[in-house]
Amino acid sequence: MADKRTGRILRSLSGFYDVQTDAGLVCCRARGSLRRTGDTPLTGDMVEITVERGKGMVEKLLPRRNSFVRP
Repeated sequence: MADKRTGRILRSLSGFYDVQTDAGLVCCRARGSLRRTGDTPLTGDMVEITVERGKGMVEKLLPRRNSFVRP
């Protein structure tokens, strides 16, 4: 059974995301449909994830309040 949680991305590396939730740190991958939309998850983003058998999947990006774009 999948467990839905909300958390913040602390680190992103090669398609893997470390997400801090109330229950602890979960290593996740982005769902394929999320990657196809072109809206890449960034460090600091709030996300909704599902956790099943200790592995997480980023399901949805929550709205950003701001972003820092470097030239």
